[in-house]
Amino acid sequence: MTFWGRPFMAALACLTLVQCGPQIATSNQATTYIPGSNADTSAAHAGQLNALRAQYGLGALRPHPALVRMAETHARDMQSNGFFGHVSSNGDTIRERADAQGYGYCHIAENLAKGQRDFATVLTQWMGSPSHRRNLMKEEVVDFGLIRGPGDLWVLVMGRSGC
Repeated sequence: MTFWGRPFMAALACLTLVQCGPQIATSNQATTYIPGSNADTSAAHAGQLNALRAQYGLGALRPHPALVRMAETHARDMQSNGFFGHVSSNGDTIRERADAQGYGYCHIAENLAKGQRDFATVLTQWMGSPSHRRNLMKEEVVDFGLIRGPGDLWVLVMGRSGC
């Protein structure tokens, strides 16, 4: 493939994903990282997340305080310690982080993104990734916590407690 071939094909694939993929509502509401008010991030984007799930016949998710705290804690950990991943700086997995927040789960999932300036873009990119899409489309989850941290670091935790 020529030098221009790869970038062109990547751009075409991305354009095709956006045009042919699910319709994701956009919002003019800004999401900011303000300590103590991150429950607003989850609430502000619940409509977009649930509209996407509804397109696939899935039930709505509701913001859950423990999952909001869990997402915020993980975002702060990644920012403070300069990493990006699903395992915390002290080695805790998503399950151990859920236990630490007192969220007695039977289903738990996490999506991360970095650098996207709005949630519609994050959702579009997650839907283009098989593992992220699988998490978004889990029928078993009913709760979520979503945080947008510094540097446009997004943490979405979804779960179901007490099964």
